[in-house]
Amino acid sequence: MHRKKPAFHIACAAVLAASASAAVAQSVTEFPIPTAGSAPRGITSGPDGNVWFTELNSSQVARLTPAGIITEFPLPAAHSGPIGIVAGADGHLWVAEFDGKRLARVSTNGEVLEFGPTTGTPFFITAGADDNLWFSELNANMIGRITPAGVITEFPIPTADSQPIGITRGPDGNVWFAEFGAARIGRMTPQGTVREFSTPTADSGPRAIATGGDGNLWFTEELANQIGRITPAGAITEFPIPSAESHPRSLVAADGALWFTEFVGNQIGRAAADGTVVESGGLTEGSGPIDITMGTDGNLWFTEGPANRIGRLAPSTARCVGDCDGSGDVTIDELLLMVNVALGDIAVGACDAGDSNRDGQITVDEMLIAVNNVLGGCQGSN
Repeated sequence: MHRKKPAFHIACAAVLAASASAAVAQSVTEFPIPTAGSAPRGITSGPDGNVWFTELNSSQVARLTPAGIITEFPLPAAHSGPIGIVAGADGHLWVAEFDGKRLARVSTNGEVLEFGPTTGTPFFITAGADDNLWFSELNANMIGRITPAGVITEFPIPTADSQPIGITRGPDGNVWFAEFGAARIGRMTPQGTVREFSTPTADSGPRAIATGGDGNLWFTEELANQIGRITPAGAITEFPIPSAESHPRSLVAADGALWFTEFVGNQIGRAAADGTVVESGGLTEGSGPIDITMGTDGNLWFTEGPANRIGRLAPSTARCVGDCDGSGDVTIDELLLMVNVALGDIAVGACDAGDSNRDGQITVDEMLIAVNNVLGGCQGSN
C-alpha cells in the first residue's frame, strides 16, 4: 500500500506543473415546460419508456420522451392540483390530486379517469406488492389504498397529526411511509396494520422514502438536513448532507446508491450504500429540484418547480474517475482524498467515483486516470 505514495506525489507534481484544468460539458440538461408557471412536482418512469410528471398549478400531467419532447394532458378538474405520480401494474399512470381529493388513472395516450373523493388530500402514491396503489393523505392522517378498478380504502395512522408524505413499496412486501410531522417512519401491512419508528433526530421532517438496492429503506430528512436509512426490522441510521440547509426533498435508487434532490441547495446528491454523501452541481441557479426518478434510458430525471423545467442527469457522466463530489470535474483536493482512501485512512465511500472497477479499493492506476481527468477533463473514463 505504501508504494502508492510516490506515484501519487509524482502525479500531483505533474498536475501542478501543468497548471491546467479543463472545463467539462455540463452533465445536466434542462427542458422547459410549455405551460408557464406550471409548477412541476411528481415524476416517474412510465410503462411506455417515457417520463411522466405532474403540473401542480396547471392541473395537468405531462409526458416527456427521452429526446425531450413534452406533451401535456389536462385533468378534468381545473384546480385538481396533482402532485404524486406512479406507474401501476395495470399499465396506467396513477396520479394523486392534492387539491381535488381524487386519484386519477391516466393511459399512456393521455386519457383520464378519476376516482374519489378521498377523506384527505392525497400527496404521494406508490405501486404496492399487491398490485394496488397506495397513497398518503397529508391532512387526514391516513394511508389510502385504491384498486385498479377504483375501490378506495383508507387506514388511520396511530400517531395524531403525523402528516404522511412520502410512500413506497418496501422489500418486505409492506408499504413504508414518511411522517413529516411526527418524525417517524411508518410500516403498513397489506391489511392496514401500522408500526411506527421514530428517527434518532427529533423534528427531522422525514419527507420522501424509497427502497434501496441494499434491501433497506432510505429517506430524506428535510428539516435535519440528513439522509436516513432504515432496515426492514426498524433500525435507523442517519447521514449528514455536506451543504447546510440543503432541504433534501425526494430520492430514488440508482447506480447502486440513492440519488436525491436538494430544493434549497440546488443540487442533486448521491448517498452511497455506506451513507457517504456527495453532491452534483450543474443546475441553473434557482432551479429548485423537487422529485426525481430513474428513466428507462438510464438517466435520472427530476422536476424543477421554481424554474418550470425538467432536468436530466446521466449518472455516468457526472461520475468520471476521481470526481468525488460529482461536480463534473476532478480537482487536486479530490486526488488527495483518493490517496487517503488508498492508504486506508478513509473509507472508499468517501470517493466511490475513484474506485472505477468497483473492487472496493483505489489503486495507483485509478489515481493516474484521475490525474488525466484533471489535465484533460472528464472524458467518460469511468
